[in-house]
Amino acid sequence: MHGRKAGPPLGLPDPESSPHPRINVGSEELDHIIQACKNLDDVTQLAQFASSYKNVGWSPVALDDTGARLQVDFDQPQATWSNLLIDLALKKARVSLAIRLEPDSRLFVLRVNPAFAQEFLDGLGDWRSPCTARAGNSWENHFLVLPQTWHLSPESLGGDQNTPLSVLGPGRMIPVPPSPDPASRETWRWLNPPWQQPPRHPSSGLLLLLEEVGAISRRNPTFDAGLPTWEHLYPNICRSQELLHAIMTPVATRELYYQTILYEALRAGFRDLGILLGLLWHAPHGATRPGLEGQQQLTQWAQEIQWLLSAESGSPPLAPVTGTASFPLWEKPAGAAPAANPENLWGELDFLAGLTEELEKRVEDLERQQLAADSEPQSGSAPPQPERASTSLTLRKSREELEELRRALEAFLSKDQESP
Repeated sequence: MHGRKAGPPLGLPDPESSPHPRINVGSEELDHIIQACKNLDDVTQLAQFASSYKNVGWSPVALDDTGARLQVDFDQPQATWSNLLIDLALKKARVSLAIRLEPDSRLFVLRVNPAFAQEFLDGLGDWRSPCTARAGNSWENHFLVLPQTWHLSPESLGGDQNTPLSVLGPGRMIPVPPSPDPASRETWRWLNPPWQQPPRHPSSGLLLLLEEVGAISRRNPTFDAGLPTWEHLYPNICRSQELLHAIMTPVATRELYYQTILYEALRAGFRDLGILLGLLWHAPHGATRPGLEGQQQLTQWAQEIQWLLSAESGSPPLAPVTGTASFPLWEKPAGAAPAANPENLWGELDFLAGLTEELEKRVEDLERQQLAADSEPQSGSAPPQPERASTSLTLRKSREELEELRRALEAFLSKDQESP
């Protein structure tokens, strides 16, 4: 009896004789399970916030750790994007949330360092927005609505948001609770969320301060400065044949016509707001409107172009999943040429093909004229007639032009082997 192995306490099964095998979980698998559970909790909370933002008319955007945009379309049914967020969580992806300031909205954000605000802004009185988010002791984001008589200055939209005070307008991505701030890594939290305290107009003192620092203006930058005339524009754009072709060639829809002009202007290196607006306004196949309607159209164009330019200035990628702007948006680093979209490629291809066909017909006509001239009887010593010499010269030049155009068409088709 002394050598007998002690069994389990009375009434309890022997683990060695249990029919259920023991499960051993390695440290990596355990870490994965713990991280997946944490991510699921995070995206569940994130989904609740995203739904609340949509309910107040804001545009939520999902970002990864690097600030790059994830392909989560919050305009789809909630069950669809919620399942996608869960899939990302199970893959150990950390998802953060931002909102996109739309070009047609007057919502903007005053980003300010709390210590700076206490020292320099509190003297303005009640300047704070009722709708405010805070990231630790590093930053406060005051969500405000710009009055109709004021305008954001284009120069301020691409500024450094790490300065103690900055104005963030259309085209910018604003991190919102429950996500961390990309710079400080402090987690954003609402002091007053928009569904409880919606953004309001800035106080009169804050408006005057923002005007003094050049962030806003009472003047509309589009109309007070005046658009350049076509006589001023042409010497600047004549060096780009692609841009001239886009301006002079009608396409299927007016929207695509404006898109193509803006695309070619940006690809040619033009970044001046006045020149870009002037090209759209003076485009011969467009349909600009006089009076107030025309001013509203120019204002909308100006906001959307500023949105594009702010993307090039180093903001996170701005291309919306559903395409809310009138112009195509390209996710390219600053200074890079925008990538052609399929509609623009087809427009350019149609133009080149039509030009080639027209030139081929002209060459055929000239060849028939040359053949007719060669078949006329001539005296042996008579010099060539001027008409015949002119036809021969024109035919030779047209053949050379046709060959160049065919080479251009082949080069265009070889630019993207994956194009349909």
